[in-house]
Amino acid sequence: MLNDEQLAKKNFRAVEDFIQFRAKSEDLVRRVFGVAENKIVRLAFEKILNVDSNIIAEYLAKFLDYHLKKSQQDEAQMEKITKEVVGLFKWCYAKDVFQEFYLRGLSRRLLLKKSASTDSERAMIARLRPECGTDFSQRSDAMIKDFSDSNNLNSEYKHIHKDKEGDLES
Repeated sequence: MLNDEQLAKKNFRAVEDFIQFRAKSEDLVRRVFGVAENKIVRLAFEKILNVDSNIIAEYLAKFLDYHLKKSQQDEAQMEKITKEVVGLFKWCYAKDVFQEFYLRGLSRRLLLKKSASTDSERAMIARLRPECGTDFSQRSDAMIKDFSDSNNLNSEYKHIHKDKEGDLES
């Protein structure tokens, strides 16, 4: 039986394999036929990704969650990963499942302060906006805004509380 970490690595490997397979397929079509985007590649990936679209949507969201957590990745690498995952996601039919897993991961990252940065979160949401619609982006933007407002209020409170302690000691 696989533990959570082994299962996550197996699932992430599947997403990485899809990404590599897509790149190889598009490269082959580009070299052979001289076209940048081919309807056949799109249709093939739509078929493959939607054999069990709920599972694929979950894997994609969790893969993004893993990479959006605080890590050693630079901005260029993060940009590449998000672009590739969104490229697969646009062909997945279970967008609602992806959205739920993504929002759950986003809230967990924000609450536990495990997010690499709010800028990377905002960039990811901007990339997902065309695929997920305004409702999703409004919900996720509201989460980030609430998180930053909460941080600002907490820091103000600590600053005021620290000043009052200093006044009481005098």
